[in-house]
Amino acid sequence: QIAYLEQLKHGSNPEAELVDELALEFSDSFLSTRWRFEEFGLSGKLLQLCSQIDSLLTAMSDGKTDDVWTYRGLGLPAWEKVRQLATECLGLFPAIKG
Repeated sequence: QIAYLEQLKHGSNPEAELVDELALEFSDSFLSTRWRFEEFGLSGKLLQLCSQIDSLLTAMSDGKTDDVWTYRGLGLPAWEKVRQLATECLGLFPAIKG
C-alpha cells in the first residue's frame, strides 16, 4: 500500500502520506459500480464483501483518530481487516482469459 501511495505523490507534497486516497479510490470505484455487479456477472458475495470494506472505511473516517490515515496507521487492525476482505474479494473475480 505504501509503495502505491508513494507513486501517487508525483507532483504533490513529498511529505504527504495520502493514505486517505486508498479509501477515496475504493469509494469512487465501488459507488459507481455497486448497482451493476449482477450485470457484470459478479457474485452477491463479492458485493457483500465490498460493502463491508466500504462500511469499514466509513467507520475509519469518524474523526476519532487521525492515525488511521498515516503510514503507521496502515498497521492498525482496521486496515488489516480491510486487506483481508480485499483479498477475499480478489479471489471472487472471474479469471481473465486471454
